[in-house]
Amino acid sequence: MLPRGFQTTLSRHENLDDLLINGATYHEVDENNDPARTTRAFVFRDEASATVERAREIIEIGTSGYEEIIAEEQHGRMVMTEFVQDWGDGESSG
Repeated sequence: MLPRGFQTTLSRHENLDDLLINGATYHEVDENNDPARTTRAFVFRDEASATVERAREIIEIGTSGYEEIIAEEQHGRMVMTEFVQDWGDGESSG
């Protein structure tokens, strides 16, 4: 069960050398109670690794990809991406 309001998670990925930490905020859920609209924030180890392209690659590693990118920003070592999730067949349509 997901709360009706915002839900935020933070995680570390030991298998990604360029990523220090990332967080997700879920703004909306679909009829199956899966996150539908999400903002992910990525903090990279160095500014050279912090690109919107790399953030999109990391999103694709998970159990869902993105269907539509709503907004993207890069500030120093941080990249933020707001997107509509794609829970399809495990392959992104993004």
